[in-house]
Amino acid sequence: FAQQVQECSPYSWLNGLDNTYHSINLPLVDWEAMLEEDSVKPQGTPYRYGFKHEVNYSPENSGIWEETADGGLFWQISVTSENAHALSFEYDNFFIPEGGVLYVFSPGYEMIQGAYTHLNNGNSGHFATPHLKGDTAIIEYYQPAETQGILSLVITEIIHDYRDIMDFSGNGRDWE
Repeated sequence: FAQQVQECSPYSWLNGLDNTYHSINLPLVDWEAMLEEDSVKPQGTPYRYGFKHEVNYSPENSGIWEETADGGLFWQISVTSENAHALSFEYDNFFIPEGGVLYVFSPGYEMIQGAYTHLNNGNSGHFATPHLKGDTAIIEYYQPAETQGILSLVITEIIHDYRDIMDFSGNGRDWE
């Protein structure tokens, strides 16, 4: 399923903010041990490319909320899983009020995913964002002052890509 995105840029970039993220460092992934396990997997076993960190991060328990100069609300969180080729996120209880915008991007804005908006709300409350190159991702949300409602999401899984499934390194995909 392709995600609908709106063409615009993260609030922090547009406003030249000094980013003071709440940074979360996930436990180290023993990717060498995982590759070894993968090399002896039984025939017919599904291909594994990543390690799933099962987490419970939400705007209520993680990240930094700020009121913006224009009276809006702004939330940011940074997540690092050292040595990941890419990170992707799974969410539950996902809801963006009309007017709000959510982004996932790499430090320095080299890769930006979003803007995700109320158009991405689904009946199931589940949502996922695609692989973001690198081992650090910033999730950012902004809503203007007149917005009715508030962001709801729980990050339930952060996938640490240890195989470079998207070939971000340009070395050729590892399909073994």
